[in-house]
Amino acid sequence: MGSAWMYDRVRPWVLGGFDFSEAYAWLNAQSEDVILDVGCGTGYALEFVKAFKAYHVFDVDPQALAIHRKKYPGDNIHLYPQPVRAADVQAIKPTKGIMMGLFHHLSDFELKELLQVMNSAGTIRRAITLDVVYQKGRWINNLLARLDRGHFPRSEEGYRALLAQSPFSIETHKYISSGNRLTSYWATCLVPQQLSTSKS
Repeated sequence: MGSAWMYDRVRPWVLGGFDFSEAYAWLNAQSEDVILDVGCGTGYALEFVKAFKAYHVFDVDPQALAIHRKKYPGDNIHLYPQPVRAADVQAIKPTKGIMMGLFHHLSDFELKELLQVMNSAGTIRRAITLDVVYQKGRWINNLLARLDRGHFPRSEEGYRALLAQSPFSIETHKYISSGNRLTSYWATCLVPQQLSTSKS
């Protein structure tokens, strides 16, 4: 699954396809939004996210970014072949964040650091995530999660524990199954802690 072609074409075929539209709908992207997409890959998010003022994408895979650039050209789409840093976030001032398929590639330390970086400008009002997840009694799902190219798949409880130590709260969440139901993903919509507190 290491190549972009394997990830975009073979993986969906083996697993019967995916429908992540509901998770992307949680973002509620509007024409005035500045979107920050970390670990953007080949640009799958832009199949669903159509409205934005500017779209900033960070990924360390140059092959994936080359495909992204070819598939989704645009003066308001900006690609960065590097990890996202606090200085980048503070310069961009994003209002929405995308971290789809990212958490299970990061160690606990890296994940905590990323969430702090994402909040470093204090401007993100909503962010979405989606990751492979270990589930009790689902041995095929768990085997596929273990074989994923990300080295840090977790249970829902594991992801929750790390998010609880972050500047974000879970507004909503859902398990999303592949088309053949062999594997599931845990999706979340995150909001800043202060926004969550003000609503409660």
